Amino acid sequence: MKKKKYMKQERELAIQCLYQIEFHQEMDAHTYFMRFFEQEKNFQYAESYTKKLIDVVVQHKKVLNELLEEFLKKDWTLNRLPLIEATILRTALAEMYYLNQPPEIAINEAIELTRMYSDEASTKYINGVLHNIAEKRLPSHD
Repeated sequence: MKKKKYMKQERELAIQCLYQIEFHQEMDAHTYFMRFFEQEKNFQYAESYTKKLIDVVVQHKKVLNELLEEFLKKDWTLNRLPLIEATILRTALAEMYYLNQPPEIAINEAIELTRMYSDEASTKYINGVLHNIAEKRLPSHD
């Protein structure tokens, strides 16, 4: 149970940090990551998975964006989505695609994070996009 709780915190920290990295584009990800964690000392066990998740999203952002845009509504781009929603989509996809997280877990966590930071319509949209990618582009985890 503790591990599950910490994983939720780690994902949330990753989302917060990645959002800030996108918002403050003049700073490189590693520098921002170090500054962010100096301020977030209350998340004691977060650094390992959070750092891995952030590194994967930053390193593979172009591929993640291309894959996501393939599954957005017609004539939509990630730039049209609120920044927090694009960040949540990228992070969930990175977990499924690069960190071998089972899609049902990554999608559920993305939905919970969307409920925290956005609205119900956005949760449905994010759920749909991620489910379509999981069904059509990811190997089965059966």
